Amino acid sequence: MPKQFKTYDRFEGGLNTKTNSRSIKDNELAYAKNVMFDEFGLIKNGSYFEDNTTDYTAPSIDATEPGYGLFQATFDFDAGGDNFPMVRTFLADTDDTSDTRIDIADSDGPWSEDQIDLGTDAHGQVIYHIADGAVRICDTNTANTGNAIKYYGYVNGSGRWLDSAGSVQAVGGHTGANAWNTFDVKLSPPTSGVVSLSTFQTALAAGGGTSTLISSVATAFAGMNTELDKGTYYAINDTDLTVDTLISRGSDTTLTTAAGGADWGTGGELYSIYPPSGTGFNLDVTVTGSEGTWPAGTYEFASTFVYDEIQESLLYNMSGTVVVTANDKLTCTALGTEFISSVNYNYRITGARFYTRISGSDDAWVLLGEVHLRFGSRPSLSGDYTYWVMPNVSGTNYYTYTQFVSLSKNIDTYESINTFSHDSPYNSIGADGENYKTSVVANRRTFIAGVQRFGPTGIRINRPDSIFYSELNKFDTFPTLNYIDIGINDGESFIKIESFADRLLAFKEKTLYIINIGGGSDTQWFLESEHKNMGVGFHAAVVKTEFGIAWVNKNGLFFYDGNQIRNLQNKILESEWSSFVNSTSFTDATCDTTNTDATVTMNSTAKLTPGMKVSGTNVPAGAKVLSITNATTFELTHAATGTVSDTTFTFSGDYTIICYEPTNKHLLIIRDCAGTSSGSANTYMYSFITDTFSYNGGITHSDVKLTNPIIDYKNNVALGVALDEIETYDGESNITTTILHFKNDDFGLPDVVKKIYGITVEYSTDQNQDSALTYRITDSSGTSNSSFVGTNLSSTNLDDTNNDLDVKRFAFTSPISVASLQLKLRFGSSATLHTVNRVSVEYRPLYKRIT
Repeated sequence: MPKQFKTYDRFEGGLNTKTNSRSIKDNELAYAKNVMFDEFGLIKNGSYFEDNTTDYTAPSIDATEPGYGLFQATFDFDAGGDNFPMVRTFLADTDDTSDTRIDIADSDGPWSEDQIDLGTDAHGQVIYHIADGAVRICDTNTANTGNAIKYYGYVNGSGRWLDSAGSVQAVGGHTGANAWNTFDVKLSPPTSGVVSLSTFQTALAAGGGTSTLISSVATAFAGMNTELDKGTYYAINDTDLTVDTLISRGSDTTLTTAAGGADWGTGGELYSIYPPSGTGFNLDVTVTGSEGTWPAGTYEFASTFVYDEIQESLLYNMSGTVVVTANDKLTCTALGTEFISSVNYNYRITGARFYTRISGSDDAWVLLGEVHLRFGSRPSLSGDYTYWVMPNVSGTNYYTYTQFVSLSKNIDTYESINTFSHDSPYNSIGADGENYKTSVVANRRTFIAGVQRFGPTGIRINRPDSIFYSELNKFDTFPTLNYIDIGINDGESFIKIESFADRLLAFKEKTLYIINIGGGSDTQWFLESEHKNMGVGFHAAVVKTEFGIAWVNKNGLFFYDGNQIRNLQNKILESEWSSFVNSTSFTDATCDTTNTDATVTMNSTAKLTPGMKVSGTNVPAGAKVLSITNATTFELTHAATGTVSDTTFTFSGDYTIICYEPTNKHLLIIRDCAGTSSGSANTYMYSFITDTFSYNGGITHSDVKLTNPIIDYKNNVALGVALDEIETYDGESNITTTILHFKNDDFGLPDVVKKIYGITVEYSTDQNQDSALTYRITDSSGTSNSSFVGTNLSSTNLDDTNNDLDVKRFAFTSPISVASLQLKLRFGSSATLHTVNRVSVEYRPLYKRIT
């Protein structure tokens, strides 16, 4: 028979270890290390993460938690408050022993350390989400009861307290500020405020003095004894504009004040009562008969704070009541205090609202009026505001008031405005020790899952099967009943939630739930499907792309495009894949336990992470690392069952992460972001373009902890690596050793001997490549050789082509007879770039059977 040529090209099949190397397709490879198949007809050397000192200044942190802590977004304001778009990068410094703080870098500038303080606990496992330009930062570590969820954003808090001419007034020497600030995310209600007919410009009775204030109104301070005994309110003599701190309430008409600031001895002079700074508003109600339509009754009052112009706190019940007769008109004065040197109104607070109802009833709380810290007040949710007045108190003036007139009851209630009841035990999350495991913003709501929050009795409750959701456009408002329970008591917990195409993908450890949230109202949402064995063990094992959600577990690499789920992993042997994903495991033989004690000491806790599974002598089944105390001590979730020294513990966990590089459409599956072994950075790379896999023997540093991946402002994948690097991956070929094993080819004639004459390679490189081409055979007697050799080849080297595509033929000095032939190409790490376009084998079938 004449000579024939077998050509291997296109290579769109990529790596295939699931099929025997004799049976793979011609366009597939049996082994492919540090290469990429993302261009049809070309094999390129692989890409990896590099320390990016061009786009990032090197950070310097004390500790990091694997799979957590990194975030980046573009904001409308720069760090100085100028209305100029600015990229800001956030990196959690979790300390080794003391606290968790966030460092921030602007664009490629230096890091500003400790910009956000989450609290007093170390080893914070920090996640972020952003809504309307403000970042919410949560420590997901459930053991950290000393940390709180924070809100960080550029807040427009300037221009407060406008007077009748529209000019800004400096209450307390301060007009507010526009600035980046950190706040508690929770919507705290006011903590002070009294209401009376006699808290604003009311006449003094005779008989007072420097420390005794006597009102001319018989019931001026009725029902206020507990509140006014706090010693935090202020009394102003409106006649001579002096002020004193209130010490206590003596009776319905008498108050005791600190001596020396004001004199209350002149009957007929006027006084006003102001609240503690920044904590609420007092309300004075003056009733005028026959000028309104208010129903008769004794009314009680409550106040709220309004945050971000739209989110409202729960009610604060104000001390005091007011008697109204039929058809009265109510002239209401809201009195506020701001000491910028101590406590001021939180810059997120943009206003307040007052509500009222018949005292002692369970009626709905009806809106009385609202206050805006910039514009003043008004008796309803529409119409013009009045203005603020700042009395000219001697010294720095910390006091201000605004008035509005209510002619009739509003139809608006707290519930109609907010869509949830005033009786809700909470409407936000964020107290110290409250947290969630995962969050996402979708369809103008925030969804959180894996929630721990305090219940009505003050006990922290874990809700592993619940997804909570905010009110529409109110990203921090989580009323009591805004939740979805899925898979109750199924032994699983929500690990990650993500959104795509009006669907919420909710991942537990083993199960995926897809929830349709396309309806405008939560009553229109429904559970669309449930998928067993498609959950994830780690929150960073899920990534969002522009055309769907990808995630990885031991069963495969899955992708949801809004219509269907596909398993992209159809080329890697199942046993290889399962042993690769979530395979973090190491042992330590220096562990000491004490019976009935959860404390364990060891030589070094450097590799430990809260949540790791622990097994060994005296360790109860199911125990995990609860917290890390210091460099040699940690706490178990369960007490040890005995005392032993230098025993061996096995630590394990699910720390495989997935990254998406959007330019070249790569998915990267990195084995172990906890950095517990020399192979922790081994990676499978999947190309969406060619639907192929390849393997990378170390895409970044091994033996170090990696943060969660992000897509940064240069469209690269970015990772925090160890304590002092931000590394990026752009999907372009880098310097690295590449190895290719082609098909073990019998040329379609499995039982016939073939004579091999030569091999042709079309390739490019910029360095001479020694021992680049080798082969192994099954010989004419059917015996397979395990080693790749270059025997009988005219050369095994590939010459420098100056990165041009060249063709080189390798001839056998004497033809070899084979049953099958498998080729190997190896490019050394000295080459900057190298590609393979095709490989051809010149052969002739012989009329001879394999013996």
